[in-house]
Amino acid sequence: MKPFLHALVRNKWPLLAVAVLAITASLFLLVNYQPAALVNGLVISKNRLLKNYAAAAVYQENLAQAYGVEDDQNISALEVKAQVLERLIEAKLIESAVKKEVGRDLAPLLESKLNKHRENSSLRRAATTLYGLDFGDFEKEVLTPQAERDILAGRLFLREENIDDWLAAAKKEARVTIFDKSLRWTGERVVPQSD
Repeated sequence: MKPFLHALVRNKWPLLAVAVLAITASLFLLVNYQPAALVNGLVISKNRLLKNYAAAAVYQENLAQAYGVEDDQNISALEVKAQVLERLIEAKLIESAVKKEVGRDLAPLLESKLNKHRENSSLRRAATTLYGLDFGDFEKEVLTPQAERDILAGRLFLREENIDDWLAAAKKEARVTIFDKSLRWTGERVVPQSD
């Protein structure tokens, strides 16, 4: 046996430490990158779904407080989750299409659009107050998908196409798999699973 392996086997602490590290890393990856859905083979992580769901819940609660909406007038938590996942599926379809449409020019276009918002202190406060997100998460989860949608809409407009019509067709053609048993994909929308 080689000296390194012999020392490793004889002294079990390094072996135990490596095993614990591997298990910890595996659990971290499992929890943070477990798929919530697949869209044309692209993953929407459960972590991303939960982060967006929490932001939507905070926004809904703030809206209810601001306008005095009764709890029974609010939509159910499962319906909110379905809407959030549908928005993430749409964002994934748009992200994929805009990357194909624009290519390597996408990064500078996105930077140009996002830079306009980065120094806006009112927007930074609103992200935290309305959605409960720090600005980095707000930029990633709200501003970037909206900028990608705007860019794609502009490209489609030049071809005399409409983003809403394009998105409806893209959703019908998409291969979507949802791993949350409480939700299902109809081919056009995410809806709560009926028993």
